[in-house]
Amino acid sequence: MADGAVHGLGFLGVRVDDLARFMAAVSLYPDTLGLVPFRYESGRLAWFRLGDGTELHLYGPEDRDHVAFGDRPCVGLVVEDVEATRRKMEKAGIEFLWETQRDTSRAWAHYRGPDGSVYAARSRQYSPPATAHTRQKSAPRSTSGSGGAERPAANECLSGALLVEPIDDLGAHQRGLGSSVSESSDPAQ
Repeated sequence: MADGAVHGLGFLGVRVDDLARFMAAVSLYPDTLGLVPFRYESGRLAWFRLGDGTELHLYGPEDRDHVAFGDRPCVGLVVEDVEATRRKMEKAGIEFLWETQRDTSRAWAHYRGPDGSVYAARSRQYSPPATAHTRQKSAPRSTSGSGGAERPAANECLSGALLVEPIDDLGAHQRGLGSSVSESSDPAQ
């Protein structure tokens, strides 16, 4: 496939400033459509995964990382190589909002489209580079097979990686009865 080609839709992100409307939207997907959130933070966000793997991200009034979305949905397009796509788009005059972001499974970069909406170029899967600024300081290092050069061990992950657990009872989380979701300091995905 050509460099910079779009493979599909990775996610759709929607920001809702009003708490009542946000909670109504959060309830619609599990209650009516049977979607189970894989990440939920009361008043801040709810993430759902559709049957084809596409993600639906809802951001509430307590979320400050996605204010740039405004009142328009953010579309995340899946590309083969986020950095190559970014270079190609920057050459064409497209403005990127932040540096390319990464977690343990993918990379993404938000940009403002010619229509004024925020979009994202997002990889299917990402392999983290072996650089000191992306490794957790406590993670083990391995030099085997690399000519003595330090490289990340197999279980090493990026600092601030998003770790999530399924939510069994969204209603319990809405009532503040528990939390099985890990927090993330990762800005805007």
